[in-house]
Amino acid sequence: MPTPRTVDQLEQLDDGQERERERERERERARERERERERDEERERERERERERREREREREREREGERSIYQFFGIFPH
Repeated sequence: MPTPRTVDQLEQLDDGQERERERERERERARERERERERDEERERERERERERREREREREREREGERSIYQFFGIFPH
């Protein structure tokens, strides 16, 4: 049979459990901040890839425009 606990012992136990719960909540908040930081970094990488893709597309379009200008200059109209 367990020994009876005093009110002070029970309060100390409750305080210890509450501190442990608070530490766990803080760890969870830290994990959530880390996940959010990782999501932010991934979104930034995605934006950078999109910028690079658009720049490559603009460069290809400029090259095509240049080719059309040369063809038109010489009166050549490719099919």
